[in-house]
Amino acid sequence: MTVRYKGGSQYVCNRLKSSMARRNVRICEPHRPTHRVAAGFLEAVAPAEIDALSKARKTHLQSERALWHAEEQQVERLRYQATLAERQFQSRRSR
Repeated sequence: MTVRYKGGSQYVCNRLKSSMARRNVRICEPHRPTHRVAAGFLEAVAPAEIDALSKARKTHLQSERALWHAEEQQVERLRYQATLAERQFQSRRSR
């Protein structure tokens, strides 16, 4: 479903056009309340799909956090190696 603004606002369903080579089907004209479209959409979307999206977003967030943590650990390792190299350099230099 899309919104077409050319010639006034219209909610347009492209499913029949793409699946059966038919013309677009108008779902809602601008004078009808938008809450009807929202209610129809929410009825069409199964709760399982909403749950799947929620789980996918949580998994994505966990992955991002894990990557951030890994990057922080890498920075700490590099800082440690730089400090160690500097100490070794200073100890060789003072001999």
